[in-house]
Amino acid sequence: EKTQTMKIAVVNLAGGMGKTTLAKNLFVPNLPGAKRVEVENTNAGDGVADASVKSKQFKALASELFVMPGHFVLDIGASVIESITKELEYLDDLVQAIDLWAIPTTLEGRFQADSIKTAKLLAENLGVDPSKIFLLANRVEDPETFEVDFKTILSAKKVGFRVSGQGVLQNELYDKLRG
Repeated sequence: EKTQTMKIAVVNLAGGMGKTTLAKNLFVPNLPGAKRVEVENTNAGDGVADASVKSKQFKALASELFVMPGHFVLDIGASVIESITKELEYLDDLVQAIDLWAIPTTLEGRFQADSIKTAKLLAENLGVDPSKIFLLANRVEDPETFEVDFKTILSAKKVGFRVSGQGVLQNELYDKLRG
């Protein structure tokens, strides 16, 4: 009997959204035995990914990801998203195998716009089912003003994207995890 696995890609056109922080501290710990694969060119990364590759190595890795047993979290850095998207256009099996495309976003409006742009890129260019795309509010400063602060991403529900009804709080613990 085949065990149900979860394959998650954490991605955003904008940098500094907390992709790596969420990948390693939220997604990986909640998927028993999950491996985190970091794809990044410019940043050194955090040095603790199970695998770390540059964008030019991604195509070779992609076929391995598709057949990799167990859970994995693909942590795609902002420096490589556009080149990786071009590669993924030819890797439909991998695109369809990913169960969740998580797009973290923060309070600032332009970053929320980048997050929606990322979601549209995934849906329109790669054919990702909008129900597999999840916009996640990250570093929420005030839960009382959540709906006002994140109204841009909340509006993405209208076009079929999944959107968090609450988010990851900005607090001392988050700052420690990020560091």
